[in-house]
Amino acid sequence: MLHSYFDSGMAKDIGFKPTLQCASLLKDYRLNFKNTSNGFLLIAEQITNDGVNWVQAAPIDVGQSFNFFAFSSRSDLLNITDANLSNFSAGRKFFFGNNAATPTTATPPARLSFDIWNGATLTSGVSLGSTNFVAAVNKSLNPFWLVMLDANANIISKTFIARNSANEIIYDKVLLTEQPLPEDIYTLQQTDALGNVLSSESFFLTDSAADVSTIGIFQIRYNAAVDAAVTAGDEIHFTAKLAARKIKWVYRIEVDQYSLPTEIPNNYNPAMLCLNSVTNTVPVLGPFTPNILPGTPTVVSFESNSAIALKESPYIGVSLQDKTNAPALNTIINNLPNPSPQLLGDAGPGNYKAEVSLKIK
Repeated sequence: MLHSYFDSGMAKDIGFKPTLQCASLLKDYRLNFKNTSNGFLLIAEQITNDGVNWVQAAPIDVGQSFNFFAFSSRSDLLNITDANLSNFSAGRKFFFGNNAATPTTATPPARLSFDIWNGATLTSGVSLGSTNFVAAVNKSLNPFWLVMLDANANIISKTFIARNSANEIIYDKVLLTEQPLPEDIYTLQQTDALGNVLSSESFFLTDSAADVSTIGIFQIRYNAAVDAAVTAGDEIHFTAKLAARKIKWVYRIEVDQYSLPTEIPNNYNPAMLCLNSVTNTVPVLGPFTPNILPGTPTVVSFESNSAIALKESPYIGVSLQDKTNAPALNTIINNLPNPSPQLLGDAGPGNYKAEVSLKIK
């Protein structure tokens, strides 16, 4: 797993573990699992009859899926990742998996990468559920049907929502199938009487319990493309690349005023403060817009005109200056701190910002 927030480009503080079903499959197919610094390895046992030609000890059936929980020790992983936070609320997790349309990158002599995610914004999450799936009915939508789709968008169940004589929905929850569903990704649709979709939600169904550090699911589907690469003897990689979140930076500077007559001339004027230059243009980061906050004449804020990508190593050289004697500038602080990802705030649909508050005198 890759992540542009980190200096190395490799995701940190992330680990993986197979679900219970996956662990059983790994044993059956004689695949050895091992975590690495930013991912995991699956190593297949091989056997030979003549000491020259080697084959996989237990060939994998085409269509088989291997599912892994991803977990992280970072509480702010979603904050530093380009993701729509509102779609990862209520315990939703990210889901990465390959399919027949997954693009590949070939690297000589024998390496093939399935590019599962290319750094785009994570726009939707999945909820976790049991393979004995019980669907919650959204009565506010007044649905007539609960429709369950598999990973290929095939309908696997369509259940009428029972009503009483007053045409009111009777049950809050409905068991969709008598038998447990296979561990996999599914979509639950609630539709009206004509089949129009009123709501749609993705679920990953499993019998394994996820712990509090679980952030997502990584699925490897052994399809025809993967099988062909294995048959060709390729080293296969499945890659998900996450992008760093871009946010507006806000510096809130409060000027503490001297009150003694002999010290008053030493007071800073908030209107004369600037970042780096009289135009408030910071190298690499771009321009900031100053604003004296209404009702607080001793406070000035500087907000970046553009969203700035978060990164592991801080941006250096954001300086607070006094331009009273411009063009000469008086440096007050050489390196202002970068905003903390943990202080992320909403700045409108799909936009976020973080504030750094300082007091000077």
